[in-house]
Amino acid sequence: MGRFTQFKNLLEHLNSANEFIDAFDKISKTDIKRYFELIDIHKNWIDAVISLDENSSINQKLVDSIRVVGATCNHIAAKKYSKYNFAFDYVIMDEAGKATTAEALVPIIFGDNLVFVGDHRQLRPMLTSNREVEKWLREKYKKEAEILEFNNWDDYFNRASLFEQIITTIEDSYKSQLTECRRSSEDQVKLTSKCFYEPFGDEEIIPKERPQEKEHNLDLKIETSIIFFDIGHSYRSQKDGNQSPFNTKSAKLIPELLKQLDKFPIVKDYSFGIITGYKAQLRKLKSELQKLHGKNKLKNIKSNSEKLVVSVVDRFQGLEKDIIIMDLVRTGHDNTLGFLANSNRINVALSRQKRLLIIVGDYNGLVNVKLPKGEASLQKYLRALKPEWIVNDFKQVF
Repeated sequence: MGRFTQFKNLLEHLNSANEFIDAFDKISKTDIKRYFELIDIHKNWIDAVISLDENSSINQKLVDSIRVVGATCNHIAAKKYSKYNFAFDYVIMDEAGKATTAEALVPIIFGDNLVFVGDHRQLRPMLTSNREVEKWLREKYKKEAEILEFNNWDDYFNRASLFEQIITTIEDSYKSQLTECRRSSEDQVKLTSKCFYEPFGDEEIIPKERPQEKEHNLDLKIETSIIFFDIGHSYRSQKDGNQSPFNTKSAKLIPELLKQLDKFPIVKDYSFGIITGYKAQLRKLKSELQKLHGKNKLKNIKSNSEKLVVSVVDRFQGLEKDIIIMDLVRTGHDNTLGFLANSNRINVALSRQKRLLIIVGDYNGLVNVKLPKGEASLQKYLRALKPEWIVNDFKQVF
Protein backbone atom coordinates (compact mmCIF):
# COMPACT_ATOMS: atom_id res chain seq x y z
CA MET A 1 0.00 0.00 0.00
CA GLY A 2 2.95 2.29 0.74
CA ARG A 3 4.12 1.90 -2.87
CA PHE A 4 0.82 3.24 -4.21
CA THR A 5 1.07 6.23 -1.88
CA GLN A 6 4.50 6.98 -3.34
CA PHE A 7 3.12 6.89 -6.91
CA LYS A 8 0.23 9.13 -5.94
CA ASN A 9 2.60 11.80 -4.57
CA LEU A 10 4.89 11.79 -7.64
CA LEU A 11 2.88 14.34 -9.63
CA GLU A 12 2.84 16.78 -6.74
CA HIS A 13 6.62 16.96 -6.37
CA LEU A 14 8.01 16.58 -9.93
CA ASN A 15 8.40 19.34 -12.50
CA SER A 16 8.99 17.43 -15.79
CA ALA A 17 8.19 14.19 -17.64
CA ASN A 18 11.81 13.06 -17.36
CA GLU A 19 11.80 13.58 -13.59
CA PHE A 20 8.57 11.58 -13.36
CA ILE A 21 10.01 8.67 -15.40
CA ASP A 22 13.23 8.60 -13.33
CA ALA A 23 11.26 8.59 -10.10
CA PHE A 24 8.82 5.96 -11.44
CA ASP A 25 11.71 3.63 -12.39
CA LYS A 26 13.27 4.06 -8.96
CA ILE A 27 10.09 3.18 -7.10
CA SER A 28 8.87 0.38 -9.44
CA LYS A 29 12.39 -0.98 -10.11
CA THR A 30 11.67 -1.08 -13.87
CA ASP A 31 13.40 0.48 -16.89
CA ILE A 32 10.51 2.33 -18.48
CA LYS A 33 12.87 5.16 -19.37
CA ARG A 34 14.60 2.87 -21.87
CA TYR A 35 11.23 2.07 -23.46
CA PHE A 36 10.50 5.74 -24.12
CA GLU A 37 14.02 6.25 -25.49
CA LEU A 38 13.42 3.46 -28.04
CA ILE A 39 10.07 5.01 -29.00
CA ASP A 40 11.82 8.31 -29.71
CA ILE A 41 14.53 6.58 -31.76
CA HIS A 42 11.89 4.78 -33.82
CA LYS A 43 9.94 8.00 -34.43
CA ASN A 44 13.08 9.89 -35.46
CA TRP A 45 14.01 7.06 -37.86
CA ILE A 46 10.59 7.09 -39.52
CA ASP A 47 10.74 10.88 -39.88
CA ALA A 48 14.21 10.63 -41.44
CA VAL A 49 13.14 7.96 -43.94
CA ILE A 50 10.05 9.92 -44.98
CA SER A 51 12.12 13.04 -45.58
CA LEU A 52 14.62 11.29 -47.89
CA ASP A 53 14.75 12.36 -51.51
CA GLU A 54 13.55 9.39 -53.60
CA ASN A 55 16.43 9.94 -56.02
CA SER A 56 19.13 10.03 -53.34
CA SER A 57 21.76 7.29 -53.08
CA ILE A 58 20.85 6.79 -49.42
CA ASN A 59 17.25 6.04 -50.38
CA GLN A 60 18.44 3.56 -53.03
CA LYS A 61 20.66 1.77 -50.50
CA LEU A 62 17.78 1.65 -48.05
CA VAL A 63 15.49 0.05 -50.63
CA ASP A 64 18.23 -2.41 -51.62
CA SER A 65 18.56 -3.50 -47.99
CA ILE A 66 14.88 -4.46 -47.68
CA ARG A 67 14.45 -8.24 -47.86
CA VAL A 68 10.65 -8.43 -47.99
CA VAL A 69 8.48 -6.18 -50.16
CA GLY A 70 4.68 -6.31 -50.17
CA ALA A 71 2.59 -5.02 -53.08
CA THR A 72 -0.33 -5.83 -55.34
CA CYS A 73 0.32 -7.46 -58.71
CA ASN A 74 -0.03 -4.23 -60.66
CA HIS A 75 1.40 -1.79 -58.13
CA ILE A 76 4.82 -3.48 -58.03
CA ALA A 77 5.30 -2.37 -61.65
CA ALA A 78 4.36 1.27 -61.02
CA LYS A 79 6.60 3.81 -62.75
CA LYS A 80 7.79 5.26 -59.44
CA TYR A 81 9.51 1.93 -58.63
CA SER A 82 11.23 1.49 -62.01
CA LYS A 83 14.53 2.97 -60.79
CA TYR A 84 14.89 0.38 -58.04
CA ASN A 85 15.46 -2.62 -60.33
CA PHE A 86 13.56 -5.04 -58.12
CA ALA A 87 14.85 -8.63 -58.25
CA PHE A 88 13.67 -11.30 -55.80
CA ASP A 89 14.70 -14.86 -55.00
CA TYR A 90 11.05 -15.72 -54.39
CA VAL A 91 7.76 -14.18 -55.49
CA ILE A 92 4.84 -15.34 -53.31
CA MET A 93 1.47 -14.52 -54.82
CA ASP A 94 -1.51 -14.77 -52.46
CA GLU A 95 -5.10 -15.12 -53.75
CA ALA A 96 -3.51 -16.23 -57.02
CA GLY A 97 -6.78 -17.71 -58.26
CA LYS A 98 -8.28 -14.21 -58.48
CA ALA A 99 -5.56 -12.73 -60.69
CA THR A 100 -5.95 -12.64 -64.47
CA THR A 101 -3.08 -14.02 -66.51
CA ALA A 102 -1.95 -10.49 -67.37
CA GLU A 103 -1.98 -9.46 -63.69
CA ALA A 104 -0.09 -12.58 -62.59
CA LEU A 105 2.67 -12.09 -65.15
CA VAL A 106 3.59 -8.67 -63.72
CA PRO A 107 5.21 -9.82 -60.44
CA ILE A 108 6.46 -13.12 -61.92
CA ILE A 109 9.10 -11.36 -64.00
CA PHE A 110 10.74 -10.00 -60.84
CA GLY A 111 11.52 -13.39 -59.27
CA ASP A 112 13.69 -16.46 -59.76
CA ASN A 113 11.19 -18.75 -58.00
CA LEU A 114 7.40 -18.57 -57.84
CA VAL A 115 5.03 -19.69 -55.07
CA PHE A 116 1.32 -19.54 -55.88
CA VAL A 117 -1.11 -19.51 -52.94
CA GLY A 118 -4.81 -19.69 -53.70
CA ASP A 119 -7.94 -21.74 -54.25
CA HIS A 120 -8.89 -22.39 -57.87
CA ARG A 121 -12.21 -23.89 -56.68
CA GLN A 122 -13.32 -20.44 -55.56
CA LEU A 123 -13.84 -17.24 -57.56
CA ARG A 124 -12.06 -16.95 -60.88
CA PRO A 125 -10.66 -13.60 -62.05
CA MET A 126 -13.33 -11.00 -62.78
CA LEU A 127 -12.70 -9.13 -66.00
CA THR A 128 -15.19 -6.43 -65.08
CA SER A 129 -18.25 -5.75 -62.94
CA ASN A 130 -19.27 -2.81 -65.13
CA ARG A 131 -22.16 -3.67 -67.45
CA GLU A 132 -21.04 -1.18 -70.13
CA VAL A 133 -17.57 -2.72 -70.23
CA GLU A 134 -19.10 -6.19 -70.31
CA LYS A 135 -21.27 -5.11 -73.26
CA TRP A 136 -18.14 -3.88 -75.09
CA LEU A 137 -16.40 -7.19 -74.36
CA ARG A 138 -19.35 -9.13 -75.73
CA GLU A 139 -19.13 -7.24 -79.01
CA LYS A 140 -15.39 -7.82 -79.13
CA TYR A 141 -15.92 -11.52 -78.48
CA LYS A 142 -18.41 -11.79 -81.37
CA LYS A 143 -15.84 -10.34 -83.77
CA GLU A 144 -12.95 -12.47 -82.54
CA ALA A 145 -14.77 -15.70 -81.58
CA GLU A 146 -13.30 -17.66 -84.48
CA ILE A 147 -9.69 -17.04 -83.43
CA LEU A 148 -10.25 -17.36 -79.67
CA GLU A 149 -9.92 -20.77 -78.01
CA PHE A 150 -13.22 -20.59 -76.15
CA ASN A 151 -16.41 -22.54 -76.82
CA ASN A 152 -18.78 -19.76 -75.77
CA TRP A 153 -19.07 -16.34 -74.14
CA ASP A 154 -19.28 -17.75 -70.57
CA ASP A 155 -16.03 -19.66 -71.02
CA TYR A 156 -14.41 -16.51 -72.39
CA PHE A 157 -15.68 -14.22 -69.63
CA ASN A 158 -14.99 -16.68 -66.80
CA ARG A 159 -11.65 -17.85 -68.08
CA ALA A 160 -9.31 -19.68 -65.71
CA SER A 161 -6.50 -17.87 -63.91
CA LEU A 162 -2.86 -18.62 -64.66
CA PHE A 163 -2.76 -20.29 -61.24
CA GLU A 164 -5.59 -22.66 -62.21
CA GLN A 165 -3.99 -23.44 -65.57
CA ILE A 166 -0.74 -24.35 -63.82
CA ILE A 167 -2.07 -26.29 -60.83
CA THR A 168 -4.27 -28.48 -63.03
CA THR A 169 -1.36 -29.51 -65.26
CA ILE A 170 1.77 -29.39 -63.09
CA GLU A 171 3.29 -32.53 -61.57
CA ASP A 172 1.97 -33.52 -58.15
CA SER A 173 5.39 -33.12 -56.56
CA TYR A 174 5.22 -29.35 -57.19
CA LYS A 175 1.87 -28.73 -55.50
CA SER A 176 0.24 -29.24 -52.13
CA GLN A 177 -3.34 -28.97 -50.86
CA LEU A 178 -4.48 -27.96 -47.40
CA THR A 179 -6.78 -30.74 -46.20
CA GLU A 180 -7.93 -29.49 -42.79
CA CYS A 181 -10.56 -26.89 -41.99
CA ARG A 182 -11.15 -25.21 -38.64
CA ARG A 183 -13.44 -22.39 -39.76
CA SER A 184 -16.76 -24.22 -39.92
CA SER A 185 -18.71 -27.01 -38.23
CA GLU A 186 -18.23 -30.66 -39.12
CA ASP A 187 -21.32 -30.92 -41.37
CA GLN A 188 -20.42 -27.74 -43.23
CA VAL A 189 -16.85 -28.85 -43.94
CA LYS A 190 -17.90 -32.32 -45.09
CA LEU A 191 -20.54 -30.96 -47.48
CA THR A 192 -18.14 -28.39 -48.93
CA SER A 193 -15.52 -31.08 -49.54
CA LYS A 194 -18.01 -33.55 -51.01
CA CYS A 195 -19.63 -31.07 -53.41
CA PHE A 196 -16.95 -28.56 -54.39
CA TYR A 197 -13.58 -30.31 -54.13
CA GLU A 198 -13.70 -34.11 -54.30
CA PRO A 199 -15.77 -34.28 -57.54
CA PHE A 200 -12.97 -32.36 -59.28
CA GLY A 201 -10.20 -34.68 -58.15
CA ASP A 202 -9.09 -32.85 -55.01
CA GLU A 203 -8.33 -34.55 -51.70
CA GLU A 204 -11.00 -34.78 -49.02
CA ILE A 205 -11.08 -31.83 -46.60
CA ILE A 206 -11.25 -32.99 -43.00
CA PRO A 207 -13.07 -31.00 -40.30
CA LYS A 208 -10.95 -30.48 -37.21
CA GLU A 209 -12.49 -31.00 -33.82
CA ARG A 210 -13.17 -27.72 -32.10
CA PRO A 211 -14.54 -26.62 -28.71
CA GLN A 212 -18.27 -26.17 -28.17
CA GLU A 213 -17.79 -22.43 -27.77
CA LYS A 214 -16.99 -22.27 -31.50
CA GLU A 215 -20.45 -23.64 -32.45
CA HIS A 216 -23.51 -21.40 -32.79
CA ASN A 217 -24.92 -22.47 -29.36
CA LEU A 218 -28.39 -21.19 -30.23
CA ASP A 219 -31.31 -23.01 -28.64
CA LEU A 220 -32.92 -24.10 -31.92
CA LYS A 221 -35.59 -26.79 -32.30
CA ILE A 222 -33.37 -28.70 -34.75
CA GLU A 223 -29.79 -29.70 -34.06
CA THR A 224 -27.88 -28.44 -37.09
CA SER A 225 -25.45 -25.82 -38.34
CA ILE A 226 -27.11 -25.71 -41.79
CA ILE A 227 -30.73 -24.67 -42.39
CA PHE A 228 -32.48 -24.41 -45.75
CA PHE A 229 -35.53 -22.13 -45.57
CA ASP A 230 -37.74 -23.24 -48.46
CA ILE A 231 -39.91 -20.42 -49.82
CA GLY A 232 -41.40 -22.66 -52.51
CA HIS A 233 -42.11 -21.80 -56.14
CA SER A 234 -45.55 -20.19 -55.91
CA TYR A 235 -43.88 -16.80 -56.24
CA ARG A 236 -41.68 -16.32 -59.30
CA SER A 237 -38.52 -14.23 -59.10
CA GLN A 238 -38.34 -11.27 -61.49
CA LYS A 239 -35.67 -9.25 -63.35
CA ASP A 240 -34.94 -5.54 -63.40
CA GLY A 241 -34.13 -3.41 -66.45
CA ASN A 242 -30.57 -4.76 -66.51
CA GLN A 243 -31.83 -8.35 -66.42
CA SER A 244 -30.60 -8.80 -62.85
CA PRO A 245 -32.90 -11.17 -60.89
CA PHE A 246 -34.63 -10.11 -57.68
CA ASN A 247 -37.11 -11.75 -55.33
CA THR A 248 -39.36 -9.61 -53.14
CA LYS A 249 -40.49 -12.59 -51.07
CA SER A 250 -37.02 -13.60 -49.90
CA ALA A 251 -36.00 -9.95 -49.46
CA LYS A 252 -38.85 -9.51 -46.96
CA LEU A 253 -38.25 -12.86 -45.25
CA ILE A 254 -34.57 -12.30 -44.42
CA PRO A 255 -35.18 -9.32 -42.07
CA GLU A 256 -37.74 -11.52 -40.29
CA LEU A 257 -35.05 -14.18 -39.92
CA LEU A 258 -32.78 -11.61 -38.32
CA LYS A 259 -35.57 -10.67 -35.88
CA GLN A 260 -35.87 -14.32 -34.85
CA LEU A 261 -32.11 -14.66 -34.37
CA ASP A 262 -32.04 -11.37 -32.46
CA LYS A 263 -34.07 -13.01 -29.68
CA PHE A 264 -30.95 -14.89 -28.55
CA PRO A 265 -28.77 -12.62 -26.35
CA ILE A 266 -25.65 -14.52 -27.37
CA VAL A 267 -25.79 -13.08 -30.92
CA LYS A 268 -24.70 -9.68 -29.62
CA ASP A 269 -21.16 -11.05 -29.91
CA TYR A 270 -21.71 -12.59 -33.38
CA SER A 271 -21.03 -11.19 -36.83
CA PHE A 272 -23.53 -11.62 -39.69
CA GLY A 273 -23.21 -11.79 -43.45
CA ILE A 274 -26.10 -11.67 -45.94
CA ILE A 275 -25.06 -12.79 -49.41
CA THR A 276 -26.81 -12.70 -52.76
CA GLY A 277 -25.59 -13.21 -56.28
CA TYR A 278 -27.42 -10.32 -57.88
CA LYS A 279 -27.17 -6.54 -57.60
CA ALA A 280 -30.93 -6.06 -58.03
CA GLN A 281 -31.56 -8.32 -55.02
CA LEU A 282 -28.82 -6.55 -53.07
CA ARG A 283 -30.74 -3.29 -53.47
CA LYS A 284 -33.98 -4.97 -52.35
CA LEU A 285 -32.30 -6.46 -49.29
CA LYS A 286 -30.68 -3.20 -48.24
CA SER A 287 -34.01 -1.40 -48.59
CA GLU A 288 -35.83 -3.94 -46.41
CA LEU A 289 -33.05 -4.02 -43.82
CA GLN A 290 -33.03 -0.24 -43.64
CA LYS A 291 -36.66 -0.38 -42.50
CA LEU A 292 -35.65 -2.84 -39.79
CA HIS A 293 -32.82 -0.71 -38.47
CA GLY A 294 -34.78 2.50 -38.83
CA LYS A 295 -37.40 1.25 -36.39
CA ASN A 296 -34.76 -0.10 -33.97
CA LYS A 297 -36.30 -3.56 -34.02
CA LEU A 298 -32.97 -5.31 -33.36
CA LYS A 299 -31.60 -5.31 -29.82
CA ASN A 300 -28.68 -7.73 -30.00
CA ILE A 301 -27.61 -7.78 -33.65
CA LYS A 302 -25.40 -4.80 -34.34
CA SER A 303 -25.98 -3.01 -37.63
CA ASN A 304 -22.49 -1.50 -38.03
CA SER A 305 -20.48 -2.35 -41.13
CA GLU A 306 -18.28 -4.93 -39.40
CA LYS A 307 -20.95 -6.89 -37.54
CA LEU A 308 -23.53 -7.00 -40.36
CA VAL A 309 -22.33 -7.09 -43.96
CA VAL A 310 -24.75 -7.27 -46.89
CA SER A 311 -23.15 -7.82 -50.28
CA VAL A 312 -22.84 -9.88 -53.45
CA VAL A 313 -20.81 -13.09 -53.63
CA ASP A 314 -17.93 -11.48 -55.51
CA ARG A 315 -17.21 -9.19 -52.55
CA PHE A 316 -17.23 -11.99 -49.96
CA GLN A 317 -14.19 -14.04 -50.96
CA GLY A 318 -11.70 -13.94 -48.11
CA LEU A 319 -14.34 -12.84 -45.59
CA GLU A 320 -15.92 -14.90 -42.84
CA LYS A 321 -18.83 -14.28 -40.48
CA ASP A 322 -20.32 -16.21 -37.57
CA ILE A 323 -23.72 -16.50 -39.23
CA ILE A 324 -24.29 -16.37 -42.98
CA ILE A 325 -27.66 -16.03 -44.71
CA MET A 326 -27.45 -16.90 -48.41
CA ASP A 327 -30.28 -15.71 -50.66
CA LEU A 328 -30.50 -17.89 -53.79
CA VAL A 329 -33.21 -15.57 -55.24
CA ARG A 330 -34.38 -17.65 -58.21
CA THR A 331 -37.83 -19.25 -57.81
CA GLY A 332 -40.54 -20.58 -60.12
CA HIS A 333 -41.74 -23.73 -61.91
CA ASP A 334 -39.67 -23.19 -65.06
CA ASN A 335 -36.65 -21.91 -63.16
CA THR A 336 -33.07 -21.67 -64.42
CA LEU A 337 -29.88 -21.61 -62.37
CA GLY A 338 -27.97 -18.82 -64.09
CA PHE A 339 -24.84 -18.05 -62.09
CA LEU A 340 -26.00 -20.55 -59.43
CA ALA A 341 -24.66 -23.25 -61.76
CA ASN A 342 -21.17 -21.80 -61.29
CA SER A 343 -19.42 -24.08 -58.80
CA ASN A 344 -16.71 -21.57 -57.92
CA ARG A 345 -19.13 -18.82 -56.91
CA ILE A 346 -21.44 -21.10 -54.95
CA ASN A 347 -18.45 -22.58 -53.13
CA VAL A 348 -17.54 -19.10 -51.88
CA ALA A 349 -21.12 -18.26 -50.91
CA LEU A 350 -21.66 -21.46 -48.90
CA SER A 351 -18.32 -21.51 -47.07
CA ARG A 352 -18.14 -18.09 -45.37
CA GLN A 353 -19.83 -19.14 -42.10
CA LYS A 354 -18.08 -20.03 -38.87
CA ARG A 355 -21.11 -21.13 -36.86
CA LEU A 356 -24.40 -21.22 -38.78
CA LEU A 357 -25.48 -21.17 -42.43
CA ILE A 358 -29.06 -20.34 -43.45
CA ILE A 359 -29.94 -20.75 -47.13
CA VAL A 360 -33.12 -19.15 -48.47
CA GLY A 361 -34.56 -20.40 -51.75
CA ASP A 362 -36.91 -22.59 -53.76
CA TYR A 363 -35.67 -26.10 -52.92
CA ASN A 364 -37.56 -28.22 -55.46
CA GLY A 365 -37.35 -25.57 -58.13
CA LEU A 366 -33.56 -25.51 -57.88
CA VAL A 367 -32.76 -29.20 -57.50
CA ASN A 368 -35.01 -30.15 -60.42
CA VAL A 369 -33.51 -27.78 -63.01
CA LYS A 370 -32.08 -29.81 -65.91
CA LEU A 371 -28.66 -28.74 -67.13
CA PRO A 372 -26.94 -29.78 -70.38
CA LYS A 373 -23.70 -30.67 -68.54
CA GLY A 374 -25.34 -32.65 -65.74
CA GLU A 375 -26.03 -31.83 -62.11
CA ALA A 376 -24.54 -28.59 -60.75
CA SER A 377 -22.52 -28.50 -57.53
CA LEU A 378 -25.29 -26.50 -55.85
CA GLN A 379 -27.82 -29.20 -56.71
CA LYS A 380 -25.54 -31.88 -55.24
CA TYR A 381 -25.19 -29.77 -52.10
CA LEU A 382 -28.95 -29.30 -51.70
CA ARG A 383 -29.68 -32.99 -52.30
CA ALA A 384 -27.15 -33.87 -49.58
CA LEU A 385 -28.99 -31.84 -46.93
CA LYS A 386 -30.77 -33.92 -44.32
CA PRO A 387 -34.60 -33.65 -44.56
CA GLU A 388 -34.88 -32.18 -41.06
CA TRP A 389 -32.59 -29.31 -42.09
CA ILE A 390 -35.14 -28.16 -44.71
CA VAL A 391 -37.93 -26.02 -43.24
CA ASN A 392 -40.64 -23.67 -44.45
CA ASP A 393 -41.82 -22.08 -41.20
CA PHE A 394 -40.10 -20.19 -38.40
CA LYS A 395 -41.89 -22.42 -35.87
CA GLN A 396 -39.86 -25.41 -37.08
CA VAL A 397 -36.65 -23.70 -36.02
CA PHE A 398 -37.26 -21.06 -33.34
